[in-house]
Amino acid sequence: MNNLQTKWIIANFVGFTIGGAVHTIFAHGLTGRHEFWLTLPQFVMHTIGFFALGLSIAAAQREVLKPFVRLGFGNVSLKAALMVCGFWVGYYTGGIPVDIIAGFTVLGVVVGLELRGKIRRWKQWMWASVAGFVMASFILIGILAPNAERFFAAFGNGLLGDLLFWVAIGAIGGTAAGLLTSPFLAKSLELSSDKLATAELAGAFEHPS
Repeated sequence: MNNLQTKWIIANFVGFTIGGAVHTIFAHGLTGRHEFWLTLPQFVMHTIGFFALGLSIAAAQREVLKPFVRLGFGNVSLKAALMVCGFWVGYYTGGIPVDIIAGFTVLGVVVGLELRGKIRRWKQWMWASVAGFVMASFILIGILAPNAERFFAAFGNGLLGDLLFWVAIGAIGGTAAGLLTSPFLAKSLELSSDKLATAELAGAFEHPS
């Protein structure tokens, strides 16, 4: 595992985990718990929360990729917005956990597409990205779904329980997605450990301390 792979795994872990915490504050902290059909204030706060989650993920990923490809703020915002749409389509067509699967699937597609024409072996990376994020969603569901009742019994059904649950969603989902996709990202960028060292050395000359 080279330095790029490690950074990608950490970025997804951090982006998902922080984003999950911020999402909970907006979605459940301001409007409380909800039934399947959300009220308008609940829908708005959940949308804001999901968008913040998407921004956190996209910004963390951008930090890893920016030495190699140019991704502007528009890429970050678009990725967040499309992920929100994925979650809502999944939620209102299949409920939980279809919303998680749909959100991860859309994220995998967007992560793949945003590097189109910017890296070699783009098509391989595209399929690897989609497959990796979809598999991560199933890993997440497989770990948390059987333990959800025990989790909330231990931490309560209030804001604290929701916050810790979404932090767990972020930590597990982000780590799994990063682990599953990082080898293919490194391969697509054609960064062996030697080439990565060369890229980092070039960056040091461009930005001397």
